[in-house]
Amino acid sequence: MRNCWNCRRRRVKCDGLRPHCGKCQAIGAECLGYGKLITWINGIASRGHMKDRTFHEPAPPISHLHPWNQNLENGLKYVNYVITPGNGSFAVSHRPDVAPVISIPKALTDPIFQDIPHDARELIDYYGQSICSSIMMVDGLQNPYRDVISLVGASKSVANAIMAVASCHAIHSKAGYPVFLNPTGRSFDISTISEINRSIIFKQKALAYLADAISEPLEEAKTYILATITLLMLLELYEGGAGPWRIHLEGAKQLLDAKTADDGIHSPRMIRNMLEELAIFDIFGSAFIQHSPQTLPLSTRLTASDRDTMFSLSGLGCPMQILTAIESVNLQWRAWAEYGISDAPTLCGSPSQLLSTTLVDIVKFDAEEWTDQIFDACPNQCSLPRGYVLQLSMIWKLSAEIYTSHVSSQVMGHANSRPQVLQLIAAINSFDSVTKVTRFLLWPVFIVGAESTCFENREWALTLLDKIWQITYFANAKTAAIVLKDMWKKKDMELQDTDIPSLAGKIILITGGNSGLGLETARQLLKHEPSRIFLACRSKAKFDQAVNELRQQGSNTDAVSFLALDLASLSSIKSAAKEFQSSSTRLDILVNNAGIMMTPEGLTEEGYEIQIGTNHMGHAFLTHLLLPTLEETTKTNPDVRIVFVSSMGESISPKNPYQFDQFKTTMSSFSTQSRYGISKLANIHYAAALAERYPKIKVISIHPGVVHTNLTAPIIRSSLIMGMITRLVTSLIAVDSAKGALNQLWAMTDPKAESGVFYHPVGVTGKGSKLSQDKDAREKLWEWTQQEIRQHLD
Repeated sequence: MRNCWNCRRRRVKCDGLRPHCGKCQAIGAECLGYGKLITWINGIASRGHMKDRTFHEPAPPISHLHPWNQNLENGLKYVNYVITPGNGSFAVSHRPDVAPVISIPKALTDPIFQDIPHDARELIDYYGQSICSSIMMVDGLQNPYRDVISLVGASKSVANAIMAVASCHAIHSKAGYPVFLNPTGRSFDISTISEINRSIIFKQKALAYLADAISEPLEEAKTYILATITLLMLLELYEGGAGPWRIHLEGAKQLLDAKTADDGIHSPRMIRNMLEELAIFDIFGSAFIQHSPQTLPLSTRLTASDRDTMFSLSGLGCPMQILTAIESVNLQWRAWAEYGISDAPTLCGSPSQLLSTTLVDIVKFDAEEWTDQIFDACPNQCSLPRGYVLQLSMIWKLSAEIYTSHVSSQVMGHANSRPQVLQLIAAINSFDSVTKVTRFLLWPVFIVGAESTCFENREWALTLLDKIWQITYFANAKTAAIVLKDMWKKKDMELQDTDIPSLAGKIILITGGNSGLGLETARQLLKHEPSRIFLACRSKAKFDQAVNELRQQGSNTDAVSFLALDLASLSSIKSAAKEFQSSSTRLDILVNNAGIMMTPEGLTEEGYEIQIGTNHMGHAFLTHLLLPTLEETTKTNPDVRIVFVSSMGESISPKNPYQFDQFKTTMSSFSTQSRYGISKLANIHYAAALAERYPKIKVISIHPGVVHTNLTAPIIRSSLIMGMITRLVTSLIAVDSAKGALNQLWAMTDPKAESGVFYHPVGVTGKGSKLSQDKDAREKLWEWTQQEIRQHLD
């Protein structure tokens, strides 16, 4: 039996108990065990779990331990980190064929980190472990963000910039939302506020030390300046991308311009990698934000040999040929914006000619050949399978093609058909589960969103941008989503103004035209000079209020007329139809827009359930009475239309929706949601049946989207729980009336709209429920409705 180490030292017989000796415990001594003892050589363990490691250095006095100091004058906190530069421009030498991966020692003293406090080392280690590998496609020889770690001992600006980046990333990963954007106006807890303050202080110090470095004439200072600028540009991505990144970029250009004529950029690999990152920032940033004053791209400061060796797979996975094409498009767009087509100062032709040439080059780009070249040149660096690399190059090719087509359409003044958007979406979706690739596709996803008019594609773009944020914590992805929403709002207004043809000579009738979607529809149509628009509503007071609102918004209301109509009363509908026909001999567009939603139990004047009677029977009866006028109008106008405003609420109707014996009761056995769903399903079925029987008239049903209107007021008042749910849903996904009216405006005017089809916004088919496509149910509803109408005609 072996004695424990304590018993050996005391020269007593050990009792051999495991895991600790009983005699050691009896005298209160720590048993050192029975195995080999760890020996320490110069403070470093030679074996055991602490091999090649040591314990932390003794803690300094309490008064000097905490990194925060308090400014008594303004109450702000600041960090008292002192980072002393080393003696050389590089503290770590790099072997040419080995990618340096620097592990930050937290206790040992390394020449690079000897003057850096432990908290600062923790942030630099966090940067090296959590950030460097996540922001580059290939974390090898061409990762400038890992390279700059070797400069922290020599440059205060680089060290503080790294800590600012690490601190911002850590805040976002902890908070789960971009704190520097704070789009929801959230309040922060004390801990988060302290962390935000610390990140800001690091950034301020980096900027201050950068200013000092710029004033130094030392040649090595240029290395530190470029490294700091690269890190500050990265910090802009994490903070939101709306800051002064252009100023940093212009500073880098001026630094390169300051070189002498014979001092070309034949730089070490680290410098070349940093210049590549800055050039990529310049190319993609310039695609959407024009520099003022206009300056040439950063890549023009590089020699031809440097350009040939840059832009490989390591960064975004974008081929050099595509990057060059995007850069060329940016230059032509600037030239056109500043000088116009005729006098643009280019040597090779006008921007329109150069754009056409660039587009041809992009189309001719061979993704297969480029992928083969990548794998032949660096077979061991690429961790992605060949198929992924090929697909990635196709995504960048399609993105550049769409972007070039868009710019070309702006310059040449022709319409952009956007045929490749769906193809690009499909290509990106192929990487849905490959987060290592998805994180680098922010620009292609933005291109999809910028070119999309379809609601479905726009939602896809927002979902992907949110996914990129969750993977990278780049607040720039959130900023891109905000920019897209602003673009869509402006574009939708332009669509309403430019895509709607002239309405000269046309007569339009809109039910429920005094508020919400009906009023917004009238406002948009008035811009195109219709002969007359009838706003059908219950009272003259509501009509006058609507007209005043239109006038306040700048609309000319001379063509607007009042038509008294209560859809819950068939006698009122008869009077309205008679009054309309006495005022007009034609009707080009009938918009059955009015409706009620999830109201309490009730009956119409003729005894129909209130929602079915108003939403379906009322509109069916009005349409039937106006059909002779609509048919007569087809003799002079081949594009006469009827638009039924239904809802996606049709999907909540019961499986057996048409229990006709119940339609003349309050249907108390059905929930108000079910009754509403039945009425909206009936709109779709009646429109499709009508379209089949009247082929000369285009009859369309639409879902406008979830829209902020007064339609939800009854359910909010009548049910506490449903009211809360309704408020929550509308606050999260509802759009304003201007956007909600798009689908019915499209259905009223677009030549691509087909008769008998149910459309989701904008112009999307195939999203209706299975019941909405049930022909048997449709025919049963038609027969019952026509029978009811005949009973009330006399």
